Amino acid sequence: MTTSLYLALTVNSHISGLSSLLLSSLLLLMILKRSVKNLARYRGILAFSCSVDLLYAALSLLTHFTYMVFDSTMILFSTGPIVSVGPSLARKVLCLQDSMVFLAIIVVPISYVFRYLVIVRRLTMKTSHVILMFSVSFVAFCGFYTSVYVVIENNLDGYEEQQKMVAREIGFEDHRGIVLMAGDVLKLDMQICLLYLYFFVVLSYTAMAYSTKKILKFLRETGSFSDHRRKLQNQLTAALFVQAVVPLVLLVIPCLFLLFSAVLGTRLGVSVQLGSALLSWLPALNATVTLCIVSPYRKGVKAMLQRKVKISIRFPTTSNYI
Repeated sequence: MTTSLYLALTVNSHISGLSSLLLSSLLLLMILKRSVKNLARYRGILAFSCSVDLLYAALSLLTHFTYMVFDSTMILFSTGPIVSVGPSLARKVLCLQDSMVFLAIIVVPISYVFRYLVIVRRLTMKTSHVILMFSVSFVAFCGFYTSVYVVIENNLDGYEEQQKMVAREIGFEDHRGIVLMAGDVLKLDMQICLLYLYFFVVLSYTAMAYSTKKILKFLRETGSFSDHRRKLQNQLTAALFVQAVVPLVLLVIPCLFLLFSAVLGTRLGVSVQLGSALLSWLPALNATVTLCIVSPYRKGVKAMLQRKVKISIRFPTTSNYI
């Protein structure tokens, strides 16, 4: 059963990774080409958020990452292509993958704060503001990456034994084909890492909740926006809200269960791995939501598909004449 589940997770990693790359690339194209007039000022913010999802999707294809819990130890392991680059470099890439999950969480609330400054505070969005947003995200990301890397380095003593434990769990014949990072939630280094994660989650979502309340109130009460502009802003607010809720459901809440499971020494097994499978779809879900909700992007995709259909009808394949 475990082997069948592992194969299903591997297939899921390929499908989710490719789907995420395709949909995120399509969204980035729409952001660059269809963000005109009222959306133009948000082009930089949206493009940055989409780029985070693209990198996340690319890393997911390389790692095929999955979470596990053994007693009080939380493990993130990979059997993907990164295994071939050697354990040391592969662990760094896996650490980057884990940190990208953190970045995917905080980037949307930060976008909300900047939208609040533009809409409510009438800030004129400039390139320098996008650079500032990138800088804030990058500094927070580097702090989390460092805390995770410290955890990895402090838990190398039992590395081979942990490889064998994971191999037995998933029915993998050669434990050397597994790269992993592990942390014991009863140790200080892992506790600092988790505290850092949840501090930024609480801070980010508190700022997002405040910004959302002010933006919606302003859109209801202002008379300076046309109906079209107000509708577009509501669509963008809804899209970003869903993007913020998705990682909360797929990562933050499951991480709490992981934490409680590790502290209590219980086994979540299959449920944790299924949670990892859902988490790999995060970029695809973000892109789909934005493409469906924001009308200029939705119309852009529709127009692109219609052009493709017209071209295929105008130039039928040679098989039609055989």
